[in-house]
Amino acid sequence: MSSGLLFTQRGKLHPVCTLGALLFAPPSQAGVLAGVLLLLAWATLRLWAVRHIGGAARVHARKARERKHLVTSGPFALVRNPLYVANIMGLTGTCLVLAPVWYAALAGLAAFAWYATIVRWEEGVLVELYGTEYEEYRQCTPWLVPSLGRVLRGGYGPAVLPLSKALRRERGLGVIVVAVVLLAVGKWWWVG
Repeated sequence: MSSGLLFTQRGKLHPVCTLGALLFAPPSQAGVLAGVLLLLAWATLRLWAVRHIGGAARVHARKARERKHLVTSGPFALVRNPLYVANIMGLTGTCLVLAPVWYAALAGLAAFAWYATIVRWEEGVLVELYGTEYEEYRQCTPWLVPSLGRVLRGGYGPAVLPLSKALRRERGLGVIVVAVVLLAVGKWWWVG
């Protein structure tokens, strides 16, 4: 499967892993707690990133292509792909709430591999859009593990969206959290 195809199918990994989690024994209490914390981190990071990117992803959204400014502020000063980092945390957290730790670890690794492949493809697109600006950004900003030094130097970003607008753009976060809770409760009721 090509990286570009993985990009277009990026929303499919999470439901498949989540449904797979329902097939295994219930999670431990520690796993559930860790999962809930990861889900909170996921929602927080996604909202923070959306507030800084203005709701327009850098690669495929018309607004991003028209804007022609590379967003490097907020979470984009820490890592190049905070939305993907958040998604890895969200999938791992979901699986921790629904399944044993080993399954959540496998799902997290699968998500990491999936997004790492997408990032390799996506960076070619970003170099075409932003040229040397993106090359310089890529040289000093990691894609996954945060670099706190970048935050101190700041970066470019459009006006930060108000939280209410970010919440509207990410309204699916609440739906996903409710769905995970309902799945977890249903699994606990069914299994035990």
